[in-house]
Amino acid sequence: MTRHLHDDAAARAEARVARAMGLSMSQWDDLDEHDRAYALALDLVDAEDAAGRCTCCGGVAAECQNPDNQHAYVVTFRRCFRTLAVMEAEEKRRGKDGLGDMKGVLTVVRLDPALKKSATRPQSAK
Repeated sequence: MTRHLHDDAAARAEARVARAMGLSMSQWDDLDEHDRAYALALDLVDAEDAAGRCTCCGGVAAECQNPDNQHAYVVTFRRCFRTLAVMEAEEKRRGKDGLGDMKGVLTVVRLDPALKKSATRPQSAK
């Protein structure tokens, strides 16, 4: 089956979904009709959802871009100690002059249970 992607929106949708699923078009054609229909429907739902999202914050555009909501958002802060540890390690690596080389450096983070606050606190007697 020859596909003319330029002129055929359905063929473009099938190619886009097959590529997103990591399938060749031959593999896509081997799927049964139900699986192809489900994948295409899911792609359509995802596209409709993305169209209604704010490109700045990712929220629902009708809500976050509504002037009536301008002063209605309540912001709270939490601290991510994992991110803090990464930022402090990067800052230390850069040095005081800020010129340390971070190019190509991969950040690997692991939680050491022995360093947790609860691990250093004396256990209360029961």
